[in-house]
Amino acid sequence: MSKRYVDMFNKFKESDIICVCGFTFNCDDGHINGLFRELIEDYNKTICIIHYVDGSYFNIKTSINEYKEKLRLDNTSNLRIEQ
Repeated sequence: MSKRYVDMFNKFKESDIICVCGFTFNCDDGHINGLFRELIEDYNKTICIIHYVDGSYFNIKTSINEYKEKLRLDNTSNLRIEQ
């Protein structure tokens, strides 16, 4: 893993909460998704995802399940979605 990812990960470990905006958690970004998963599951960090809604119907439970699947999380207790 590159030093930049290690440095970013270490800074995230020092944070109380991690806010993510503009990142879609696609499968092509599995290495980054894995970092977020480790922060949530191994370091008990809360991840707050700023989810853009274009005025269409928004269902928080559906969104949480989508991010749970993308991040391959066991549970979503440390996952927050804000619109």
